[in-house]
Amino acid sequence: MSKHQTTILIATYADQASAEADWEELEKTAKSGHYLSDAAVVTKDAEGNPKIADRQSRHGWGKGAIVGAVVGIIFPPSILAGAAVGAVAGGGVARLHRALSREKVKNLGEVFDQGQAAVIAVVDVGSVDAFKGALGKATAVHTEETGLADDELRQAAS
Repeated sequence: MSKHQTTILIATYADQASAEADWEELEKTAKSGHYLSDAAVVTKDAEGNPKIADRQSRHGWGKGAIVGAVVGIIFPPSILAGAAVGAVAGGGVARLHRALSREKVKNLGEVFDQGQAAVIAVVDVGSVDAFKGALGKATAVHTEETGLADDELRQAAS
């Protein structure tokens, strides 16, 4: 069993460029020894629906599967934009949804609604402050503990 208890971290931005800049800081924080399970930059399309940017594909983390599941619980599948979200959201949605209360899901959605782009990351509970500190361009940062270990999330999202 994994020793990493997970927290969902969502940081919102006025634009994608700011999210991309903080993405670089997120990478540096992970490389400095803080545990990052999965992360992605999520943008909004013209109608305000979420779309996962392809940034996460170049990393060895969860390849966006866990973040896809997070997006899948925040937004009904009928409004998810793009095949990237739909493809990764399916498997982990049910397991993650059971782990998060309605209030936590509502809180995550409200934070996402505050910006045009977001960095969503799944990090170890003990690394939350380090990752929050790396997201200096964010207009809002919010975290919700999942109560799940990293390996439980990965299994659910695969």
